[in-house]
Formats: sequence, C-alpha cells, structure tokens
Amino acid sequence: MMRAEVENHLAESSRLIACSDGLRNEQDGGLVQEEVVRSRTKPGFNSPIVDWMQGLLSECFLDLLASADFKTCALVDPVSTREKILQLTSGRSFSFADAQGAWEGLSPYMWERSLEKNAVPPGAGAVQGEKP
Repeated sequence: MMRAEVENHLAESSRLIACSDGLRNEQDGGLVQEEVVRSRTKPGFNSPIVDWMQGLLSECFLDLLASADFKTCALVDPVSTREKILQLTSGRSFSFADAQGAWEGLSPYMWERSLEKNAVPPGAGAVQGEKP
C-alpha cells in the first residue's frame, strides 16, 4: 500500500471503533488504557514563546501594543494584556505559563486583525452577471 492509502485506511478504521472500546483497560481487550485516554497532560513540548517574546518577535509585540486598533479592541483587555506583554519583553526570567497567559490575552485581537485583513468585500466573489 502507498502511504496515502495506509493513512486513509487508518482514518476509516478509527471511525469504526466505538469510543467506549478505547476506554476499557487492557485486561478487557481495550485499545487504550483509561488513564491514557483521561490524561489531561499534553504530550510533547512547549513552544518557545518566552524566547520569541523576548527575542526576535519582541519588537513585533511592542508594535502591536502601540497600535490604535489594539488599544480600542473590544475583544481584549488592552491594559492588562499590555502589562503582561511588557513584563515578558523586559528580558527577565518567566515561565511558559506566564507567556501563555499573555498570549491568551492577545490572541483574540490577533484573530480579529487576521480576519479583517483577509475579509472578502461583499460581492467580490460573485460571478459576472450574478447579483451578489
């Protein structure tokens, strides 16, 4: 089988497995131990967001904080978010959780900005001769 066929086969097979099958323990023939399924810890590693905020991207974050549209964005608390990001960009030692909290405060603004930038004007996608 080619890789794409294998991936499709696995995807189809996984849809056929009932969720409860994965919750039984190994003694009952289950696929995954319940402790693994119920685990809330994220496998892998954290992103280097502290390094980004204090390094290469610090100027970008500071520019965002200085923008008029950030200061007036209704989706974020600009004062609290600005304070958190300014602390992080100061260069002192911070944890991933600190950076994650700052990012969570900023991300609604980033989403709004992205959506506005990529918005399609009304009628722009209409086929010639059709009414928008």
